[in-house]
Amino acid sequence: MQFHLIKQLTTKPMRWLLQKNISYWHKTAFRFSFSGDGYTLKPSESCGSVVVLARNHYQEFIHLYPVAQLSELKQILHTEYPQAGVLHYIGPEQDQRRSVCTIVIHPDTLQQFSRLTLLIPESLLLWHALKSDNAIYQCDSFARYFLYSAAAVPVSQQIGAFCPDVTSFALNNGIPDQVALKHVDADSYANKLVQALANSVFVIAKLAVLVRPQVKQIQLPFKAIAITAAVSLLLYIVLVTAYYSVLIDNRKDQLAELGGSVNQLLDIQQSVQKISDDVDTLRALRENKQFTAHVWQIVLPLLQNDSSVQLQDIASQSERIVIRGKADQATSVLTTLQASNVVTDARFDAPVRRDRDKDAFVISILLVQQQEQPIAQQAEGSDVTE
Repeated sequence: MQFHLIKQLTTKPMRWLLQKNISYWHKTAFRFSFSGDGYTLKPSESCGSVVVLARNHYQEFIHLYPVAQLSELKQILHTEYPQAGVLHYIGPEQDQRRSVCTIVIHPDTLQQFSRLTLLIPESLLLWHALKSDNAIYQCDSFARYFLYSAAAVPVSQQIGAFCPDVTSFALNNGIPDQVALKHVDADSYANKLVQALANSVFVIAKLAVLVRPQVKQIQLPFKAIAITAAVSLLLYIVLVTAYYSVLIDNRKDQLAELGGSVNQLLDIQQSVQKISDDVDTLRALRENKQFTAHVWQIVLPLLQNDSSVQLQDIASQSERIVIRGKADQATSVLTTLQASNVVTDARFDAPVRRDRDKDAFVISILLVQQQEQPIAQQAEGSDVTE
């Protein structure tokens, strides 16, 4: 039995989180706006804390380095690109060599953001979601660019006088002629970005540049946003469960009234069984769901409190979240995670080692599972959050 109410009540909180905190920056700011046909980009006066950066705001350099050791390669890259606003996407090792896509954001673009912001290059984000395909994507968005999805590292180029068509793009980057061409028009581009964000949440540290403005105090509402989103989603699921419970009681009353009508009794029993299955599915979803908002709630305050933290990878293993990175003191990172109210268990998964002037750490955490609460208590918790 399908109910449109389920889909509406479970997707609204995530839409709100997306529209309020994630933006797109071309020449000005744009917000993700949802309608019945999907997402579109609408002009906005301000940016959220996470910004998808248009292709025209950064340069892309692809080089092949004859270095097998990852630590040596990172040192070489740091020496070659000491400036701010640089992101390196390092490909897998092949024949003692590694391909590296270096993205350099223009300094004027970095000055547009006056608060702590995650900048995600749009070509790198979309490539990460499409890299299993073997195609050239012509993106007819605001920036207009070509993107090759089957390379070890992102390969993209803006459409312009130097690269006017797909033939010149393939020649410039050594792409075989038989590769298929696919189009992403401007109307569907926002939906593609939203899907890519959902698929890339656990590797977002590899795809983004953290901009730290030169101010003394930075106050971000991420904690309130994350808690409000989680409580709202849990409240919606509880309301849907209550709705089904009332519906089951009504069905049982109908069974009692039907009495000896065997055929009608069997039909109603089948309906009750289907509704019970839906209730069990909703309860299982509520008990086992780990909200994406919790990851942001942990990572961003960690970066804000300790400027020495450098996150390298965030991955999911079984029920635990594994965080890899560097900091001046790894023990302070572990202490901060243990103090979080959404973490029940934080521990080192590997010995801490000293890498130059920083501690390299591997920490795994277990998120707090949301417990079912009466509706009145959840409403009180929501008021406190706000």
